[in-house]
This record gives sequence, structure tokens and C-alpha cells, in this order.
Amino acid sequence: MAYENMFLKLYSLIVLPRVALTGSFYGDLIDNMLSESRYENKVRPYFYEKKPLNITTRLVVIAADDINVNAMDFKLELRLAMTWQDYRLKHNHSHHLMLGGDLAHRVWIPDVYVVNAKEINGHKTTEDNEIMIIYNNGTVYYSLRLSIRASCHVDLHMFPWDTQKCSLIIQSYSWASNDIRFYWHNDGQQGASYVQSLKERPMAQYDLNEFILRAEQLRNFQDGSDENLWSSLEALFSFRRLNGFYLIQILAPSNFLVILSWVSFLINPDHAPARVFLGTSCVLTMAAIQNYINMSLPKVSYIKIIDVYSLSCYFFVVLVMAEYALVLLLNDRVRKEKIFKEENKIPTVTNKRIQRISSFCKFWPQLKLCIHGNPFCMHIPVHAGRTVDKTCIILFPVVYIIFNIGFWTHVGTSIDEVNIESTKEFFL
Repeated sequence: MAYENMFLKLYSLIVLPRVALTGSFYGDLIDNMLSESRYENKVRPYFYEKKPLNITTRLVVIAADDINVNAMDFKLELRLAMTWQDYRLKHNHSHHLMLGGDLAHRVWIPDVYVVNAKEINGHKTTEDNEIMIIYNNGTVYYSLRLSIRASCHVDLHMFPWDTQKCSLIIQSYSWASNDIRFYWHNDGQQGASYVQSLKERPMAQYDLNEFILRAEQLRNFQDGSDENLWSSLEALFSFRRLNGFYLIQILAPSNFLVILSWVSFLINPDHAPARVFLGTSCVLTMAAIQNYINMSLPKVSYIKIIDVYSLSCYFFVVLVMAEYALVLLLNDRVRKEKIFKEENKIPTVTNKRIQRISSFCKFWPQLKLCIHGNPFCMHIPVHAGRTVDKTCIILFPVVYIIFNIGFWTHVGTSIDEVNIESTKEFFL
């Protein structure tokens, strides 16, 4: 018992004070390191040495919303991480120091901004989603979580087989490349690990087709001069549209309507209500599909490839209505010819009305009879209307198949050209 009491006394006199000193050492070290007398958080590292500061940047895309073609922007949720060397923060602690909240803002942080951003929001639950790690050699690692809505040039010429190229451009707001230089972190996978989540979980309408990281030296005109170059980083996303929705909801119904309109050729021309109703229904439905396409897209001044297809289908449906009008005209001439034969109402060339206009049609005596109203000037076979229907029931499908072969060949060729085309620069 005496030995146990002695051990407790020694533990209370020696070990406990040391534990207390160890617990307070971390806070004292940070306070001493970031004291105003020793550290200037308004001055960048190597400012007095007049040396540029190299900042290694990495972004990890967590999720992405579909591209808003009407607003011409896209939204990303990502983690932005930067690493730089600050010799003023060297310390002798065996472990790295982790700072968060207000402590992280006592350290100098690059004034990074996204050039083409429309809106940037930081994430916060109980505290701001950011962290800073200071290693004993003065290396600073700073990471935060952001939601960014950035502008994106949208080209809809090939809609819905289009590929949209959107970019994020990062640079310092006030420090030129003489002071700060940005570099992408080399992950050894050509940037694949930056956007791994987009490859595993594609968006509803788009799939990540290509991802490129570039570093550029740009001119910045925000201060009214172009004397200095500004170090900038660009992360360029190439999104390929998933067109399954449009194939099912637009292209397939358009084809069905064109095929349905051909049923009109099988209906007797004397059944006018049935043929008119069928043709009118197909025309109005095609107009509704065309309007649905335009309602979901911005009002661009150029023709999209989907417009070519839908308008062609619309034309084929309208052509069916025009064919029925021709059939009715032919049947009407056959009826008139029959009436003239039965009543022997064949006018002569001595008719006064024909004589008055004879000077205008000397070389076409048959035209004189046509002007007067005699159908014998051009004989129409009795079954001319049904012959036209039988011809069109073969001709229309053949022409439509030829059109589809040409159209889809052009689409495939255009998609291949887009895939092999060099990446366009939008904001750089």
C-alpha cells in the first residue's frame, strides 16, 4: 500500500504536469507562429525576396448538374485544394498542424477566383467545409468545398447529337505571374482521378467524353492595362449528350406519324372525311412535336440538325395531304369529262369568248378549249386517282428510306468529325 501511494504521488507530481504542458504546447505553438510580430498574413510568401510563389492546384469533382442550355451555364460541386511553400510557417513539432475556421484565415491564402463563374457558394454544416494543414517544413495545404455555376458556350447545331465543351478558369485576382504561378497537380492519370465520380455516375443527359487540364499565361484587362501576364489554369470538360430520350420521345413518334400518314393511300378517295381527318391529325401532331422541341431549347438563329429531321417529317406528312388534293382534282376532271360526253356539250372554236383570246394562244388550240372549260383538252383516265395512290404508296416509302439513309449517314460523319476535332478554346 505504501508503494502504491508513493507511485500515485510521483505520477501526480511528474506525469500529469507534462501531459498538461503537451496539451497546451499545440495551442501555444500556433499562437506564437501566427503572432503579428512574427507573421504578416497580408503579405504573400517570398514577397520581400521578389520571387514568384508556385502554387500546385488540384480539384476533385464530386458531382455535376446537367448543362442549362437556356442559361448557357453548368454547375459543379467540387473540392479545390492548393499547396504552396511558406517558409515563415516552419515549426519543430513532430506532427503537422491542422487549422480550421478562424485559425485558417490567420494564414495568408491565395486570392483565387474563377474567371467565368456566375455564382460560387461555399459549403457549411456545423462549420465551414475547409481545412488547412501546415507541415514542419512550411508547406501549406489548403482545401475547401465549393459549388460553382459557370458560364458555358453552347453550340446546338448537332442537337441532340451535340458535344458541349465547358471550362473552369482559375487565376489570382490581384497577383500577376511575376508574383504567383499556378500549376496543376500531376496525378499520373492525365487528370482522370480529378473527375472519377463523373465517370462512375454520369449525369441525366450528359456523359463526360473528355477532360483536359491546361496551364496558360494570359493577359488580364481588369486593371485597364495589358502589361502583365496572369497565370491561369483551365479545366475543360467535354460533355457528350445522351440522346436516348430524344430518340424515344421525338424521333420515333415522328417516324410513326410519317408511316401512319401513308395509310391514307389505302383509303378510298371518296371517303373524304376519313382521309382528311387522318392527314390533319398527323400534321397537327407533327407541329406539336416541333413546338415541344423548340420550347425546351433557346431561340437560336441557326438551324439545328433535329430541325432538319422534324421539318422533313413534317413535309412528308403535308405531302400526303397535297397528294390527296391532287387525287380529288383528277377525280373531279374525270367526272366532268363524263358529264360532257353524256350531254354532248363540246364547244366549238368559233365561240366568241375563245375568239377574244385567240390572239394570246395561237399555237395552242387545245388551250382554247381548256380556257373555255372543256375537259377534253387533256384526257384523264378513269382510274387516274387510284393510280396515283398506288404509285405513292410505293414512291413515298422509297423516298423516305433514301432520305433516312442520307440523314443518318450525315449524322454519323458529323459526329466523327466532332470527336476528332481539336478542342476549341472558349474563354482562353
